[in-house]
Amino acid sequence: MKIPEEYLELTAPKTVAPAEIEDAFIKVNPGLSSSAIAVTCDKSRLGEVRICMSKDLQFRACEEIDRRACRRDQVLMPPMRGG
Repeated sequence: MKIPEEYLELTAPKTVAPAEIEDAFIKVNPGLSSSAIAVTCDKSRLGEVRICMSKDLQFRACEEIDRRACRRDQVLMPPMRGG
């Protein structure tokens, strides 16, 4: 599982569309599809990037996480703490 380069060492908060985050993860992880990833959020901040994998660590579709995905146009991605 690779984290897209543009999200690795944020020094300041970044505003981004949840779909843009998904697309960036799909681009750097061959085999990952939009049905296997979901971005969660609260009122305005990124919560998690959830990725579904099978027991043998292959990407798999999972509708259950997509139902709880972020529906906002933009979210705030804070810089990592303590990295």
